Amino acid sequence: HLIYWYQALNIVAVLFDISWFFQGLEEFGKIVFRNFIIKLISIVLIFTLIHQPSDLNKYVALLGLMNIVSGLSIWLYLPKYLVPVSTILQMFLPQIAIQIYTVLDKTMIGVITGSPLENGYYEQAEKVVKMSLTVVTSLGTVMLPRIAYAYAHKDYETIKSNMMRSYRFVWFLTIPMFFGFIAVSSNFVPWFFGPGYEKVIPLMQILSGLVIAIGLSNVTGIQYLVPTGQQNKLTLSVVCGSVTNFTLNALMIPRYGAIGAAVASLIAEMVVTLAQFYIVRKIFPLSQVIQQMKNYFIAGLAMFAVSYVFNQVLTASFIHTIGIVFSGIIIYTLMLFLTKDSMLFFAINKIISKMKGPRS
Repeated sequence: HLIYWYQALNIVAVLFDISWFFQGLEEFGKIVFRNFIIKLISIVLIFTLIHQPSDLNKYVALLGLMNIVSGLSIWLYLPKYLVPVSTILQMFLPQIAIQIYTVLDKTMIGVITGSPLENGYYEQAEKVVKMSLTVVTSLGTVMLPRIAYAYAHKDYETIKSNMMRSYRFVWFLTIPMFFGFIAVSSNFVPWFFGPGYEKVIPLMQILSGLVIAIGLSNVTGIQYLVPTGQQNKLTLSVVCGSVTNFTLNALMIPRYGAIGAAVASLIAEMVVTLAQFYIVRKIFPLSQVIQQMKNYFIAGLAMFAVSYVFNQVLTASFIHTIGIVFSGIIIYTLMLFLTKDSMLFFAINKIISKMKGPRS
């Protein structure tokens, strides 16, 4: 119970976290500097104060307090930007709906099955899959202010061009993630989680579809509906997902446990994505978005075939998992190189320019 209350500090931390404001201004330097300093202090305090298993309460409290300090620290930059405005409840409603249905599945697993094991399997699989989403969803942080600027100046061609590029970027990243999770999970789970976590393997494979569904809905919802003032439509799509998730959880968890919850979550995210595409169907037809997938799907299949073969002949170990992952990356990149994919060359040029640094 004490750990439960210490974890509540993370909720308090959200109240003070205004990094979204500086993301909107594209002042990422302030956020990166803040994160670096806070993480450094956290590491020092962990090594200084945490020494044995009995320090668990202290560890949880420390993480929660540092999250609060992290949120408060960036307020030092804020005063010069403040302008009085009325509260916009529409921006808040989608976040409530998203939090409800992303937490609902774990709550229902616990209530319906009464098994902490089922919840534990689901929790670990979901964490691994959603960790990879950070790269994909970060695109929304960068693109949102640009779309908002273009919309304010009625530059609809720029909006469409940027959105289609974003969809292509999502396909480019999420398809290899999807196939990669399916191929490598049976080699990764045994050494990473240890004995007894075999059920995490099929859960990871099912939940791997979330990277595609959430990646696409992030582009449509966060990059387009929010900056163009259509938050109510974003809320509607998320409510559709919430209702779907609750209904399918109630039907599938009693019979299939965590597996049923994973299938329900995947279908719910697909409903959110399809609902958003229906909303924007006249501007960004789903058929045009799917057409961009062809190269990445073929390359992903080739990557999956090679990774699957390696996975069958190699034992579960850290080195073998890394080997499978890198072989998959090489095959995927090579396939896109042979098809002269524009997104691949764009990414390569970006990496090379970053390595070279700014010109003097």
